[in-house]
Amino acid sequence: MATSARPQLEHVTIGSIVIRCHEFERMWAFWQAALHYVVEHTDPNGGFVILHDPAGMGPNVSLDQSPVKSIRYRPGWHKTVYAVFFATFLTLGYLGTQLPTPAYTLVAQACTLLYFSFFLLMPWWSAMGRFKPVPKRVTFTPH
Repeated sequence: MATSARPQLEHVTIGSIVIRCHEFERMWAFWQAALHYVVEHTDPNGGFVILHDPAGMGPNVSLDQSPVKSIRYRPGWHKTVYAVFFATFLTLGYLGTQLPTPAYTLVAQACTLLYFSFFLLMPWWSAMGRFKPVPKRVTFTPH
């Protein structure tokens, strides 16, 4: 009975982490002071900041201070972004089980672009739009 050898990964690299935080300035100060991360990009409107490890060893960190956490209070087009992402995810999963053809390859390449764009552009598109007001019963107030 033959055994199949599985390839072993030496390491896994995480390129970017998006953190939605309530205490934006405190988190920003932590990443800069404790971990020596430096600012790569800031939003002119103050909605987010992208930090990176100057040594190049750690992942990029995007801190987002959007006051809205639920999709219920976000703009309607955010639901469309999530629907396109979900359809892209399912399409890539399906195409991964099929034999390659030129048409499937083209669709898979387009879906791959959409898939990674969702994550790479998240700091910008998640802060855009007009948010509905959050009711007082669901807002956070620290004690």
